[in-house]
Amino acid sequence: MGYVFLVLMILGWAIGGFLFIKQLSAYGKNKKVKSLDKKQLQLLLLGWIAIGAGGALMPLAAHFIGAWSTPWWRLLLSCLSWSFFFAAFSCLWACFYLYFYRKDTESKQYKLIKIGLFSSIGISVIAFLCGMELIAPYLTYPLISGFSINGTGFHFFNAQNQYDSEHSGGLSVAWYGVIMVFSALVAYWIGDHRMYKKYGRHGILESTLLVAFPAGVIGARIWYVVGNWEKDGFNTNFWKVFEIWNGGLTILGGAFAGILAGALWVIFRRKYVDLRIAIDFVLPLILLSQAIGRFGNYFNLEVYGNVVAVNDGWQWLPTWIQNQMQHFSSYKDIPLTLAPELHNGLTLVDGYINVPLFLIEALLNLSGFFILSYLVPAVWKKHRAPGINMGLYFLWYGIVRIILEPFRNTNFNMGNDGNWSVINAGIYIGIGVAFIIFFEVFYFYRLKKGLPFEIVRGQTPKEKKPQVKKSSLQIVAEATLENEPKPEEKPVENEEIPAKPELNDGENNGN
Repeated sequence: MGYVFLVLMILGWAIGGFLFIKQLSAYGKNKKVKSLDKKQLQLLLLGWIAIGAGGALMPLAAHFIGAWSTPWWRLLLSCLSWSFFFAAFSCLWACFYLYFYRKDTESKQYKLIKIGLFSSIGISVIAFLCGMELIAPYLTYPLISGFSINGTGFHFFNAQNQYDSEHSGGLSVAWYGVIMVFSALVAYWIGDHRMYKKYGRHGILESTLLVAFPAGVIGARIWYVVGNWEKDGFNTNFWKVFEIWNGGLTILGGAFAGILAGALWVIFRRKYVDLRIAIDFVLPLILLSQAIGRFGNYFNLEVYGNVVAVNDGWQWLPTWIQNQMQHFSSYKDIPLTLAPELHNGLTLVDGYINVPLFLIEALLNLSGFFILSYLVPAVWKKHRAPGINMGLYFLWYGIVRIILEPFRNTNFNMGNDGNWSVINAGIYIGIGVAFIIFFEVFYFYRLKKGLPFEIVRGQTPKEKKPQVKKSSLQIVAEATLENEPKPEEKPVENEEIPAKPELNDGENNGN
């Protein structure tokens, strides 16, 4: 029975997704039409219902396949919660697309799209929290963190067994990587819209993302290796530097390298873009991306804090976070100072958890995104230098790390003395203050000299219009017409051309 629900769930999502993509894509490409017609709205509604129905079937499939002993009322509430979540989440992305990429939509519909966008965010969050709380007691912890396909078959793995002989080798996909890529795409989608509003074209940040993202990964690895050069044995086995699949990235190095590479790319390849304006658009989005990416640490059981009692002010945490935070990924992560009676191997006893630093940092970064994007522009309206978000980002994130480092499990501290991250957080704060001063001084200098507000070194290229696809009949017909000789090109056969009479000086031909 459970597999029947599973198939119906996938079918509902597939049908709903197909209807959404087809209708939204058709409307997005047809710029001549300024509103969704009745048929498109009906098909979108049908797709929305199919996705919501698929969400309702998800806990039913899990209940029967996993043999959960769930009370009927809890199962019913789970179905309702997940139905609301998937319906609201699909509405969120549909409205996101229309709000950002079809601003020319008729005003009445556009107003409804805007309402749907922001209301669906709140509904999605509330429905997700309710749905997870309802099914949390029936999940297996630590949670699945990815899957692998190797010589022994297909396997799901968690943070504790992902490196054993059964799960290692072959193709391995970790939720950590999926979440990181997703977080980068979210930042890109929003940033692309902001650049479109300013420069009237999409895709300005595409190549920038393709440069900045891998540069960030490389920078995160280099920063980690330098900080743990002796602690992780890189000094005795240099080839471990390249074993990035075994973990070992730090966001402090990743953010710095990604920002540097992205800024250089804009300077040399996007000369029609004022780097300072691009900074103000994009830098807050890095905080949003980091907030999403931190949930990769949640699945990987890494970068958590000290062991605390739940009753010491941590009861507000959802059950699914408390249960996950009861586990260590390996024995080396267990603090040496932890009393033996507080844990049973890799699991803490009931009533104790590791402080979820990933969640605290995610909330702080999310707050930073809204502060830099909306609060600062609303409060600091006069003489706010373009590019100032560069300094505010480094300042904000440096303060966040300074606050969180004392609560970190000491086994995750970087450097021989454990102060590498603290020192780098202080450097971040210093860099932030320096950038704020620099951009403000530069702004007032240009203002005093009467120079233009924007620094543009090239013209915005015109967007290429997509070529209309032609049918095979049209192609054959056009080729036939091209090969036919034109009337003036037809050869003249056996036709004598009379010679023009010669005129003496002073005569004309009568015209």
